[in-house]
Amino acid sequence: METTNIFHEENAAGGRFFYVEYGTSIAEITYTLKDGTTMVIDHTEVSVEAKGKGLGKILVAECAKFARNNNLTIIPRCPFAKVILGKISGTDFSI
Repeated sequence: METTNIFHEENAAGGRFFYVEYGTSIAEITYTLKDGTTMVIDHTEVSVEAKGKGLGKILVAECAKFARNNNLTIIPRCPFAKVILGKISGTDFSI
């Protein structure tokens, strides 16, 4: 899977990472920023046609990389992101 298809949009409240194929966004993960120190991952969505390609995992990893590079703590409210981040970091986010 090529990472050159991953884009990031930011706004004052947060942003999203999304995967584009043939000019159409087929997967996205959204987040909000809290107090400038915390990234709250709200939602992950992958189109029906793209399911099973690992795009959700790739986007969660992009969030983790962004958070690490910007010294942000992650709070995964999205159940999918919670599971994937637990696997990546070894941290139990089930609280």
